[in-house]
Amino acid sequence: MSIIFYIFLVIIVGIFVLIWFKILDKFGG
Repeated sequence: MSIIFYIFLVIIVGIFVLIWFKILDKFGG
């Protein structure tokens, strides 16, 4: 597994988590 693939995976997961927290905040608040 290359470093670039790992960084790409971290970015994708980070964006997904950010969107998920925005959705939870919208429903929660």
